[in-house]
Amino acid sequence: MADGDTLTVRIDGKDERVRLLGIDAPEVAKNGQPAECGANDARAALWRLLGSGLVTVAADPVSDERDRYDRLLAYVTTKDDIDVGLALIEGGFASAWYPSSEPQPSRYFRYKAAETKARPHGVGLWATCPAVGR
Repeated sequence: MADGDTLTVRIDGKDERVRLLGIDAPEVAKNGQPAECGANDARAALWRLLGSGLVTVAADPVSDERDRYDRLLAYVTTKDDIDVGLALIEGGFASAWYPSSEPQPSRYFRYKAAETKARPHGVGLWATCPAVGR
């Protein structure tokens, strides 16, 4: 697991890096740069959500299949039918986001509504960090 919005899953016997579509979480320390506020908490929240590790990965029909880092862009749902991206936003560990140069993901409005609810109530990292993600 790279950070709070990127994970590795095994699909058809091959490890694939998956970037959760429609969200952004704080970046962990890398390339000599310090971690952003709450990065380790966001990664731990993602780890807790994944639980047993059995997930469903689903593409969005309006989004690109891969990003510039060759990560699969997708929604991830746990075996308990939890939308991982939405749960991270509701818990205050990620914000709703997509690159302005890309089409708006199908779940964006649902994700943005969850952020709008979590942010003013100081949920999760919103209580301790000036920003969550971008």
